[in-house]
Amino acid sequence: MTKLPTPEQWVLSKMSEMEVAEMIERYIDYVDDEGRSVHLPMPFVRHYMRRDDNASPSESPPGCHRRIASGKACSDRGES
Repeated sequence: MTKLPTPEQWVLSKMSEMEVAEMIERYIDYVDDEGRSVHLPMPFVRHYMRRDDNASPSESPPGCHRRIASGKACSDRGES
């Protein structure tokens, strides 16, 4: 009889502020007025970490704009 290998065991751990910022930036590219990618402000990341409604970021932090996968800028009301 062949013994099956031990299954993988996942570990859940709390993410740091930098890890959360990187996770958000993996899916949403925040840019400044000149179109350069910028890091998220830490107050925005801290606020996102405290949310309990399972919502994704729907508004840009002050001074930042979102860019969607097509490369177009996206305002808080939709594509620009």
